[in-house]
Amino acid sequence: MLTGSLQIKNDKYYAMLNLYVDGKRKPKWIPLGLPVRGNKRAAELELCKLITKYDQENNVQKPPEGADILLADYLHQWLEMAKPTIALATYQSYKNMVNARLDRYFRDLGVTLGDVTPTQIQTFYQTILDEGYTTNTVIHYHAVLRRALQNAVKKDIIPRNPADRVDKPKKNSYKASFYSDEEMQELFNVS
Repeated sequence: MLTGSLQIKNDKYYAMLNLYVDGKRKPKWIPLGLPVRGNKRAAELELCKLITKYDQENNVQKPPEGADILLADYLHQWLEMAKPTIALATYQSYKNMVNARLDRYFRDLGVTLGDVTPTQIQTFYQTILDEGYTTNTVIHYHAVLRRALQNAVKKDIIPRNPADRVDKPKKNSYKASFYSDEEMQELFNVS
C-alpha cells in the first residue's frame, strides 16, 4: 500500500508520496499549489486523491501468461495433464463432466481462466440445480472445477482459486423407504 504525507515548503503544501521501485523507497514530492493558511482539509483531500491515483498506477499488473486462455479450453488441457495421475474411471468421469456441461457453459460465456469469478461459478451450479439435478451432482462438478482451478493456482497462472469462494451445496442425505406389512404380503402373493 502506498503511503504519503503533507509537507510544508515556503508556506505551501506539498504531497510527499513513498513510492517503491525495485523494493526501495523513493519519495516523490508533488506541489499542491495550496497556501498553508486555511487549506489543510483541501490539501488532505488532494493527498488522498494522489495516493489513490499512484497506488492504482503502480498496482496495474499484466495478467500472468496463460490467464487469457478460455476456461473451457483450459479444462480440456488440465484433463490431459491430470490423466496420468488419476484412475481411468475417474478420468472418464471428469471427461464426461467437462464435455457434458462445463465446456458448453463456460465457452458460451466466453470467460477466460484469469477472469472467471465466483459469481459465474455459483450461477453455473444454480443452472444444474434448475435442470432438476440433485445437490450431489453439483458437488461432483464443484470437485472437478475446483481441482482444475487449483492446478492453475499451483502453476501461477491465476493468483487465487475462485471456486474456493463459492459455497458448495449441502450433500443430500439418503432416506431409505421400506415396504409395509401389507406391501410385503402383496409382493409375496404376486411372486
